[in-house]
Amino acid sequence: MARAKSDDRPDLEFLRPIVERAGNIKGLRDGAVRFRFSEGGDAVIRVTRGRAELSAEPESTEDEPLLEVMGDRRRIEAIIAGKKDALEQFLAGGLRIRGDLQYFSDIATELGILREPL
Repeated sequence: MARAKSDDRPDLEFLRPIVERAGNIKGLRDGAVRFRFSEGGDAVIRVTRGRAELSAEPESTEDEPLLEVMGDRRRIEAIIAGKKDALEQFLAGGLRIRGDLQYFSDIATELGILREPL
């Protein structure tokens, strides 16, 4: 679950829509999607048996995520909110994705983050 904002923990509520809709994604796999913010800090959405949980940190440094999404926190927040186009941000270098790009494309399309699959 998302942790409450405190002096040493970032507010991750902007990721809540992804967590809440994860159970409706057809091709969702068990594993982690790690968000690495350029200004520091991480967030992890961990999926187990179709259920997603949000954390401010990875469970283990050895845990290899299915996907890593890297970029400016405000930019990622704007993409999730639909204020910025994910593909434009990716092509401009403002958003980096590491991992299975087809999996990212499938999930992001179902979430409405991408208008069309890559």
